[in-house]
Amino acid sequence: MNKTPKQLERYFKGAANHRRIAILELVGRREGLSVEDISEALRTNLKTISQHTRSLVNAGLLNKSYL
Repeated sequence: MNKTPKQLERYFKGAANHRRIAILELVGRREGLSVEDISEALRTNLKTISQHTRSLVNAGLLNKSYL
């Protein structure tokens, strides 16, 4: 399926950060991680990871569920 330029812009902006790229790589290797798991694995503050995952969800690059 072809993406519009606007959709592509949203994806690129969503991933335009080294922490977000690291999150995507980690989740690609290990599905079902919590925000806490990601924070521990990347040795990064929980609040920072939460903000970055929110940006990835808003860009349509990550699915987030609440249990």
